[in-house]
Amino acid sequence: MMTTIKLPFIHEFRKGRVTYRYFRKDRIKVRLRGQPGSKEFMAAYQAALQGVPPAIGERRTRPGSMGALAASWYSSERFVALTEGSQLRYRRIFEALLKDHTDDLVGELQAGHIRAIVTSRAKTPAAARALLNVLRQVLHHAFDIGMRADVPTRDIRPPRYKAKPLATWSEEDVAAFEAKHPLGTRARLALALMLYTGQRSGDVIRMGPQHIRDGAIMVRQQKTGKELAVPMHAELREALAAHPAGHLAFLVTHTGSPFASQTAFYNWFTRTSTAAGVAAPPHGLRKATCCRLAEAGCTPHEIASITGQSLKMVEHYTREVNQRRIATRTITRLGRPAKNET
Repeated sequence: MMTTIKLPFIHEFRKGRVTYRYFRKDRIKVRLRGQPGSKEFMAAYQAALQGVPPAIGERRTRPGSMGALAASWYSSERFVALTEGSQLRYRRIFEALLKDHTDDLVGELQAGHIRAIVTSRAKTPAAARALLNVLRQVLHHAFDIGMRADVPTRDIRPPRYKAKPLATWSEEDVAAFEAKHPLGTRARLALALMLYTGQRSGDVIRMGPQHIRDGAIMVRQQKTGKELAVPMHAELREALAAHPAGHLAFLVTHTGSPFASQTAFYNWFTRTSTAAGVAAPPHGLRKATCCRLAEAGCTPHEIASITGQSLKMVEHYTREVNQRRIATRTITRLGRPAKNET
């Protein structure tokens, strides 16, 4: 007997042969090729969940156009080598641009055109920088395959951008959340999974009983592709024991289905945080994990073994904690200089 895989927003059609389509109100509609559970099908399903339309290459495109370049880039070795999270992010950015520029000829694209496109997004500098980064990669690919004789993004500078510091969950925030959401609730389990694994919410919503091995949760980070074994903390064990199991994912919606996307989880968890009087975003729990470990005297290498971050990012997250620790240790040496006895 074959196992039936039930996925949210998938509709089955029988007309000669069985086909599957992804449909969700106010979202894209797309046919999914392959069979549920296959690599091809699940890759297309994840893209649909993220709101990414089907690749331009699946539709007829004008030779030499931006649409044709997209189809070539998506199948290139460099693009395929990217992590799943990066592929989805880059495609989402580029497909948004292609809505207005699909038929534009790549060979006619000048630096001034690119500068104008990037400048038009100057009100959101982070988005403008992300778009320029994608265009650099795409046009480098165009140069590699002979669609262009140069790379017009070479001398284009990204707009100035100073990111606002990400708010970190304080110990008071954690205490207020736990008081509002006791053991046994979905919210409390979500908190424990993020705080005691130090992982991104996109990785946390994919965790399930099948990932526990030898007292650790096995994680393959969606963004970086890194594989980690994160030992189970006692607080996390307690939260899991207090929450009913029976699903392939620890965290599910109120209907018992896995979260359809990272955004859906983010919005739900933000509401639970607001109800507890916490204003910090979910990702602030990842910083809180780093800060707790730094406060306990862990080195950047030790912290990175849990979070999977680069040492530079760990140091960025824990800079304030380390400054405070070093200053506390140093201030004790400050005193009146000894008088010289003659």
